[in-house]
Amino acid sequence: IDSNRPSPAAGEMPRWLVMAVKQKVQVEVDGMLEPLNMMDAMKLKEAKLWIGAVKKEVVGLVMADCWEEVDRSSVPAGQSIAPSHFVFKIKTEEFKDPKTGVSSLRFVKCKARLVYGGQTSPRSPFPGVSDVRPQG
Repeated sequence: IDSNRPSPAAGEMPRWLVMAVKQKVQVEVDGMLEPLNMMDAMKLKEAKLWIGAVKKEVVGLVMADCWEEVDRSSVPAGQSIAPSHFVFKIKTEEFKDPKTGVSSLRFVKCKARLVYGGQTSPRSPFPGVSDVRPQG
């Protein structure tokens, strides 16, 4: 980061941030890839860990009385089922090698969260290059 560069003015975002929100980035920790969607999660060699994370999330939602499965055919005309999708994250902890003193991230667990919403229109919910004026 260039400390001599002025801060973005109101309504401006740094170019790197504009580009980052437009891209889906896949994270890797200890050789494990963080899936971008359910299909990716099921294709990975760690699929059992991701399935376990999804089950844990669903059980938590059921226990909190926040989950109800409905048959699509039972939904009244003119009403729809709220869109949702899973977000997958690899949880890590910092590990410092006692011999070398080098710090690194170590895998702790797979986490899945069900989030409301989804891509219901062709327009991205993130600001694009045409929506903001990049700095520099």
